[in-house]
Amino acid sequence: GFDRALRLALQRIQEARVDTRWSNAAVPGAPSDPLPTDPDWAGGSLYRDEREMAVPVGPEALWRVIEGIGGENGWYSFPLAWA
Repeated sequence: GFDRALRLALQRIQEARVDTRWSNAAVPGAPSDPLPTDPDWAGGSLYRDEREMAVPVGPEALWRVIEGIGGENGWYSFPLAWA
């Protein structure tokens, strides 16, 4: 009956003799993983934005400006984007 089935189930769990369980019953991989039907160029997109600018000051003066970003001085942003 029920008691015997429960004992057997718990025994199998304890002995790690369970073919499937909730944690491995789903399809493997993340939802963002490429599928076999995806084109070759799909997945792995990385967007990078690098910019350089020469400035006529030394590293110490430049670093003071960088450290001053944010806080009471505010952040460089598009204010309406947060409205």
